[in-house]
Amino acid sequence: MRRRSPSLCLALALLAAVAASAQAPEEPVDEIVIQGVRTGDIPGEPTAFGDVLRTSDFVAERKDLADLLSEQPGVFVRRFGGAGDRAEVSIRGSTAQQVAVSIDGIRVNSALTGGFDLSRVCVPLVDEIEIARGAGATREGSGAVGGAINLVTRAGSAEPTNRVSGSGGAFDTWEGSAFRAANIGLGDRNLDYSLGYCGLHTKGDFEFARPEYEGFEPFDPSHATRINNERTQHGASLGLGSRVGPGTLRLGNYFSYSEGGEPGIDCCNGESAGQNPDADSTDWGNLAQLRYESDALTRAHEGLQLALYHRYEDSQYEDPLRAQFGDPVHTRAGVSTPGARAASAWELELGPIAQRFDVGLDGWRDHLDADAQPSRDRATGAFRLADEVAFWDAHALLVPALRGEATEGFDFQWIPAIGARLEPWDWLRLRANAGRAYRTPDFEELYHPDQGFLRGNPDLEAEDAWTFDAGLELALAQVWRVEDIHLAASWFRRDIDDSIVWVQINPTTIAPINTGDAAMQGVELALSFRITDYVRVNLNHTELDSERDATGDDLPGVPKRESFARVQLGPPDLLKLVGEWQRTDDLLVTEGGGRYLPDRSVWNASLSLNLAALRWLRLERWSNALWFYVEGNNLSDEAVRDTLAFPQPGRNFAVGFEASW
Repeated sequence: MRRRSPSLCLALALLAAVAASAQAPEEPVDEIVIQGVRTGDIPGEPTAFGDVLRTSDFVAERKDLADLLSEQPGVFVRRFGGAGDRAEVSIRGSTAQQVAVSIDGIRVNSALTGGFDLSRVCVPLVDEIEIARGAGATREGSGAVGGAINLVTRAGSAEPTNRVSGSGGAFDTWEGSAFRAANIGLGDRNLDYSLGYCGLHTKGDFEFARPEYEGFEPFDPSHATRINNERTQHGASLGLGSRVGPGTLRLGNYFSYSEGGEPGIDCCNGESAGQNPDADSTDWGNLAQLRYESDALTRAHEGLQLALYHRYEDSQYEDPLRAQFGDPVHTRAGVSTPGARAASAWELELGPIAQRFDVGLDGWRDHLDADAQPSRDRATGAFRLADEVAFWDAHALLVPALRGEATEGFDFQWIPAIGARLEPWDWLRLRANAGRAYRTPDFEELYHPDQGFLRGNPDLEAEDAWTFDAGLELALAQVWRVEDIHLAASWFRRDIDDSIVWVQINPTTIAPINTGDAAMQGVELALSFRITDYVRVNLNHTELDSERDATGDDLPGVPKRESFARVQLGPPDLLKLVGEWQRTDDLLVTEGGGRYLPDRSVWNASLSLNLAALRWLRLERWSNALWFYVEGNNLSDEAVRDTLAFPQPGRNFAVGFEASW
């Protein structure tokens, strides 16, 4: 019998209940007979399915970027260990290379590996996280096959703002952050600025259970310790902004640094479990951006944005023993990317039809400098056209878009898309989208030096995909005692040609190849509501089916279904008791089938208290908020893995504080 997720059943039941109680009245609004129901508005982009997360909603919860993303519908995060270890994001069954990640609108995906390491972002320096599922190809170009994520960093403000945080927990893990934003008067001008820093250090060694695979002998011993897993990270942000003419000129810089051990995979029998006790890595990156944004000059001119930016990433890996192959290894690779972007929009009204034209130009050049291969350059240029056409007093929108993109060494690409939105009432919104997406291979896939066991493939073709989705959103301000109800349901499908997969091409060599056509489709459900100000509930569920056309096998790396539930109790400005549950279905981890990781249910909880809200302490003169918290993660002590040979910690606890003034 097919299993049904509890959150799926609950979401469907509430959908039916809410839909039954929210029928459009045939009489005027002031004669509605369904008592206790008030309608609300639905925020979001015109046609894309997505979410905007505000990090301030998760104060005193010690969540990193991987935590926040993994709790969203349609999003799966693949982790390679514990605190500070690499984590990658998948949207609607994509690979990490098929998700476009940006910081303040500028792409930060690695030109070397194609993906983005979520552990390199410090959440205390981020204000908002914008997630677009299945959308973004016409705006972002290559790589936005599954969707796009934009991280909006904290900026300067008119009123001085100060934030500090610190925590300590299991595995000798210590974290801290500090941020200040203010405005300085300079004669007739004002200069706003922001400065932020965050740091993490972890010993990182934890006990873990060895996996058991059907048809394979169990490992001996059955438990081991994660070794050589110490890591130190630093992050910093700088922002400066000032009025210049009819707009604002802003300089932003984001820096990240990480160094630590590389234990590698747990693969073998013996006390060390095959882990590497000596390898280590150092990575750092910097994104600098100078951006000018104009104000709305006239009713017909929406605005202009110009940006110059430079991104640099540097990665080093060292293994003095290289026990598996006998020779010491030291490799380094750096990629420098200067670029420019221009965008503008205009609004026009042609009789009863209102339109908003959006145009953009992008150009950048990647330069690879590595000690194990020749230096390489690759330039990309693109333009974008989009038109929002509004009908029926803006209750209906049609949004056609087109992007043209050229990358050195590959054919010119046309990326069309069309989206539609229908909003018959302010509490109901219907969406549908269709479009093309593609991804050019990254430098490692093309040119990874031949090391006898691993090499690149310069003959790779670009991945090519068509994406489709449709669904609805329903928002009600109140249904009896239940308030702020938001329900979303969507169906999606993606057909992709020439998927790039690293496979074993002979007994001694792994290389990337184009594996042909594949398809995936699924359903996303999300429901949130509150009962008074003391009970807040968030639920979501994702179903995903995938198939490689040539073999009929599932695609590895993402579960068929995943469910999440979050309940927050207490007055939000004083006390927060948060409980979370996440269930992940069994996970195929090898291409072509054969090995699965078992399904799991993970429970987390936290309790936090805002001392500044206790009036008898009289702290309000010094602090707007002073939170102290304790949290427990993986309370069920599950043996968690997202990849074949990278264990994650079991049950663990931490304490910390966050303050602002």
